[in-house]
Formats: sequence, structure tokens, C-alpha cells
Amino acid sequence: MARKAIFFNGLNELRAIAAFAVVFHHIESYKHRSDRASLFDTPLQSFIENLGYNAVWLFFVLSGFLITYLLLAEHENTGRISIRDFYIRRTLRIWPLYFLIVALAFFAMPILAHQLPQLADEQYVQQCVESLDGNWWVRLFLFLFFLPNLALILYGPLAGATQTWSIGSEEQFYVVWPLIVRFFRRRLPLTLLIVILLKMLLLVLAFGVGARYEIPALEVLGKFLLTLRLELMAIGAFGAYGLLHYRSYLADRLSSRPWKLVMLSLVAALLIWQFSISYLILGIGFAYVTMSVTVDGGIPLQNPWLDRLGRISYGIYMYHPIVIFLVCGTVHWLGIDDPLLYNVIIYTVVVSATVLVSSLSYRFFEAAFLRMKKRFSTILSGDSVKP
Repeated sequence: MARKAIFFNGLNELRAIAAFAVVFHHIESYKHRSDRASLFDTPLQSFIENLGYNAVWLFFVLSGFLITYLLLAEHENTGRISIRDFYIRRTLRIWPLYFLIVALAFFAMPILAHQLPQLADEQYVQQCVESLDGNWWVRLFLFLFFLPNLALILYGPLAGATQTWSIGSEEQFYVVWPLIVRFFRRRLPLTLLIVILLKMLLLVLAFGVGARYEIPALEVLGKFLLTLRLELMAIGAFGAYGLLHYRSYLADRLSSRPWKLVMLSLVAALLIWQFSISYLILGIGFAYVTMSVTVDGGIPLQNPWLDRLGRISYGIYMYHPIVIFLVCGTVHWLGIDDPLLYNVIIYTVVVSATVLVSSLSYRFFEAAFLRMKKRFSTILSGDSVKP
């Protein structure tokens, strides 16, 4: 059977924007912790503090959208969904770089921090490295079994690998999602709604009961559920289901100028103004943007530079904390204090080095696994089918 090819315009660009939003957030966070002038110390504090998380929420919506669309398209094309092939594809895409970053964080970063203490002059980095001494094996076990979000809750951040908490959340999502789509495909919208409601109910119960009766395990469960944003992935899945089954109807609305202005204004407002359930509304806005950039006449986001950066966005997201550690540590050690020169060097070198490392990683490391991934793909997607 001939394999079907799907390519969504605009998704690489969204990935690039989200990845660099996280980089920007972490640079400003590092400057703030190092007592350097930072946007954390301006009226933009709330926006900057939430920018990293909001970018990750966009990644989650994108994952829910793309994974669900491809699974549904696979069923339409073949009459079945191969759970085995799905897990193999995700393994080949996620695991190699994930385990490389884990190895660097557990083995290379502590050695580097001890051998070159001038690079680890920031108290946060020192604390992260020193915290490994008492629970090295337990934390490594949790990371190896894709529970970095739980490790973060129990033991705090890990220099060079704290960002992997979201990868753990996605892997936990991948465990159940193909099963949900396969067995509840005919009632998928209702199933997605139930998933969202159940997640919110469990979250309320965990925090409510845990706080009232002082049950630490329930409080940990509540914090874990906060990292497991199944509801955002389900919102993305709603978009995929709608676009697959009602494309012509939705295309008119996704390309409507008034709707685009309203939804983009809503997303912009929520990025600045945060409240308790704003992330859910923001998720809906992100789902709209995700669908709109893929249809003719929708949000015009196609850009060759962003497209190229989006292809390596996984590497940008995973490598940038280590790059920030090395670059900022070196700049501090050199004693560069002039604010303008400091910021020019930090942003120029961090961004350039992150893009370079990610590009090399993609070409000489990740690409080999991505080529293997095609063997298990009934539906071809991404760069391999890019026009």
C-alpha cells in the first residue's frame, strides 16, 4: 500500500517561536538569579516569568494536534492504527537526544562544575550540582524511566536537564494516547472532553484532600498532575479531529480576518495577563493558531528561516540550558560588567551556539534515527515530505 504524505505549513515556524521563547525566558531567569539587570526586574516581570511555561503549553498543543491527526489519518489510510509502530516512531524521535542530555547532566555537568568552578559561580548551578550527591541513583532511575517531572518535584532542578520535565510529560502522554485514539476513535470528541474533565477533577481532589488532611503523597500527586498537561494535548487533539473531519467548514472561519484578529488578540492578552484557568483558554487560542497556520488564507506564518529553525527546535530546547551555563559562566569569569556589552555577548553567543550545536546534532546524530523512523511510518510527515 502506498504511503500517504502529510505536511503542515506553519508548524515548524510555531515550534521555532516556542523554542526561542523558552531560550529567552531562561536567559533572563539566569541574569535575574545572578543579580544582573533583567527584565524580571521590570513591569514585564509577569510576562517574562510565564513566557517559558506558555511556550511549553504551545508545544503540548502542537503535540496533541499532530499526533492525533497522524493517528486518525493512519486509520483512514490503512483501516488500523499500529500501536507498536507508533511507539517505535516516538522512541526513535525522542529517546536518543533525551538520553544524551540526561547523560550530560548526570556525568559531564558535575565534572565540569568541579573542574571549572569559575563557570559554576552562580549559586543556583552550585546547588543543582551539589544536590546530586545524596540522591544520584534515585534521580537517575526516575530520569531513565521518563519521570523527570516527578524527579523535579521530589528533588529539585538538575543543571542541564531540568527542561526535560516536559519531555517526560509528553512521553507519559504518548503511552496512553494511541490507545485512546484507537479504541475511542468513533467517540473521540466526547472522550477528549472526559479526559479534560477527569484531569481537572483529579487535580482538585489531589490538592484539596492533600492539603486538608495533610497527606504529602497526594500533594506530590497534585504537583505531578500539574506537569502532566493532558488537557492541553487534548485541546490540540480537538483541533486535529475538527480539521480532519470538517476542514472545509473550519477553513472559512480559520481564514476569516475578524476571527484572526479576535483570536490573536486573545492569545496576546493571555500571554500578558495570567489568571487561574487562563492556560486552558490560552490552549484553545494556541489550537486555533495551530489550525489557522495550516490552511490557505489562515495566519500567514510561513518563513524559510523559521522553518529551518523549527526543524531543529527539539535540539534548541534540549541543548540551550547547557549552552547558557557555559556562556554565562565564561562571561562572568571574564568580568564583563558593562550592561550593554554583557547582553550583546550573552544573547549573540547563546543563540548562535545553541543553533550551531542543534544543527550539528540534527545532521550528524538525530537524522540517523529519523531515517530509521520512516520504516515504521504509514503516514509520512514532516521534513521528509516537505514540498
